Amino acid sequence: MQEHERAAYLWDRLDLRSKFDGLHYAAALGCSKPDRAFYRSVEAAVDLELEAIFFIDDKVLNVAGARDCGWTAALWTGQRTLRELMDQQRWTGS
Repeated sequence: MQEHERAAYLWDRLDLRSKFDGLHYAAALGCSKPDRAFYRSVEAAVDLELEAIFFIDDKVLNVAGARDCGWTAALWTGQRTLRELMDQQRWTGS
């Protein structure tokens, strides 16, 4: 239950809904990162081309898992802005 509460807090109270297209998390998907099933479940939920997905996480293994699935991914350390991470990865969103 905590994970659902945490997701609701991030999405609603911190208003990530106004900044991001979606929030996908283990409790809702029934699998967790870095399991390949997690990334494939997100792909099925969003119905986007792989090139349109930009993944950020604060764990190296999760970023590696996303990259192994063909996603553009960056490690979040708090040292760079989201835009800087996108530019560093040369992500265009197309």
